[in-house]
Amino acid sequence: KFGLGMPAPPSQEAAAIREEWNKQKEASNLKRVFGNLSNTSGHIGVPELHAALKKIGYRARPREVEDMIWEADEDCDKKIDWEEFQGLYYRCKDDESGLEPRNFFRVVEFLMHDRDSGGTISKDELMEILFSRFGKDQLLQKTNEFFPPKEGQADGEDEITFVEFARFMRAIKPKRMSNRERAAAVKAP
Repeated sequence: KFGLGMPAPPSQEAAAIREEWNKQKEASNLKRVFGNLSNTSGHIGVPELHAALKKIGYRARPREVEDMIWEADEDCDKKIDWEEFQGLYYRCKDDESGLEPRNFFRVVEFLMHDRDSGGTISKDELMEILFSRFGKDQLLQKTNEFFPPKEGQADGEDEITFVEFARFMRAIKPKRMSNRERAAAVKAP
């Protein structure tokens, strides 16, 4: 047993270090995406988002782009600043109800993993998203749903576009908690 004054076992220390490293990596990727999307005044407006969507091969209607901006625009100025951008990302990432609008979040999530800005993400990049969302237990199942195994094909040859990514992610909504689960969560210390 360990307690006050006793160091945590090595496996717990390693897990804490890994978790902190993942948080820093996520924050760095989030800043990179915001920097790539925002204009010189540090905001993301309809023109910037429309250009980014076009670059990843998605032809969005103007109203659709306006709606994506609206999802994060807390002060109704028709543009997204850094605080609103962060707020939307973490709100959607932590949403268990499935009620948060997620169209802009999907764009951000895709761009965070499209590190080479090629407009596609690889199987390995997708597996990072699926692992963070579903954990180790469901990773293989969800990956195979996205990339059905093909005879004679080596791993890593598959890539998906934003349109394919968005279609699949729309089908995977966060699991909604039952009333009993919500009540238990409220009572838990």
